Amino acid sequence: MRSLAAASILATGVRNGQRGECFRLAVCCSIEVHRRHLTTFAAMLSITYSKGEVDKLMKSQRTKLVNAYYWLYGNAVYIVFLLLIVTSCGLPGLDTSVQKNPDPMPSPIVASFTPARDMQFCGDTKPLVPDSLFKSAAALVADMLDSSINVNEGRIEVFISYIVGSDSYLKDAFSWSVDSIPNDPAEPLLTPTPNATKVKGSSYDVANAQSTAQAVNDAISSSYYKQLNANHALLASARATMKRYSSRLRSLSNINSPALEDVGGCLLSASSRMAGLKGRKTIILSSPLAEDARAMPFIDLSGISIEVINWQCVFSSASACITSRNAWDARLRSFGAVVSIRDPQESQVVKPTF
Repeated sequence: MRSLAAASILATGVRNGQRGECFRLAVCCSIEVHRRHLTTFAAMLSITYSKGEVDKLMKSQRTKLVNAYYWLYGNAVYIVFLLLIVTSCGLPGLDTSVQKNPDPMPSPIVASFTPARDMQFCGDTKPLVPDSLFKSAAALVADMLDSSINVNEGRIEVFISYIVGSDSYLKDAFSWSVDSIPNDPAEPLLTPTPNATKVKGSSYDVANAQSTAQAVNDAISSSYYKQLNANHALLASARATMKRYSSRLRSLSNINSPALEDVGGCLLSASSRMAGLKGRKTIILSSPLAEDARAMPFIDLSGISIEVINWQCVFSSASACITSRNAWDARLRSFGAVVSIRDPQESQVVKPTF
């Protein structure tokens, strides 16, 4: 036990990084305990035995002390090793590990219904639109798309298109769709657990009634959370799909089209795609609208919201810029659209929606 106490001191020192000092203390502790023991033992012997007999017995005890010292010195490493195992792993049969808490039950998402949506982004190109404005517009639309998915909404279709000089009709970069996501199921009504005052019979009958009610409630709750998890998995998959394509939009390259722009071609393709949709229809234009609005033929844009972002005048005079902007606003409204036109600064404040 004395050797074990000394080894315990040494084990503490090893953990604290003081190996040399604590080994010295452990040995000193052992020797001091034995020395005190021998002193007391010699005093007791002197009462009964002669000095020669006491010396003989003390010599035997000193030999044992030396042997104990060398035993401790030779086996201290093993004792320390065993102590470290016990103190770090715990005693057998005792689980000192931190118990993992069960995963929390999912909570239903409350969201008002969003109908089906179609959106076409028409990005004007070089030389009218520099790379900086092109990338800025793509990022604004991508941010909008990233935050657009939730439960309780209809199907979404997105088309990413270029506005080029000669013919912008169906000049698509890429497109994708996201299927509708149902609303989270309503929380079920559970049967109250009956108490003893409402159950006739013995205590067994009470326990049986309570167990039956609990089993029914557990089955209802299990089915509810299963539906909730399935719907949230569907939502996560839809968001991942949208994120993948919005990242692709952020990296979309501007192209060079030196001829005059054809905004009408992109509007016509969007109008054709959105015809008959019972939902939200949005066209987002990133363009200086340099084309003469009066020369554009009629396009049915009824029920479509048109948001012009990063509008930047390319004319030499302020009056020409104002005239062009007003002409486009009036022309698009005459086709039945709801119109907003924002310059680059306004576009960063009032973000596009669909």
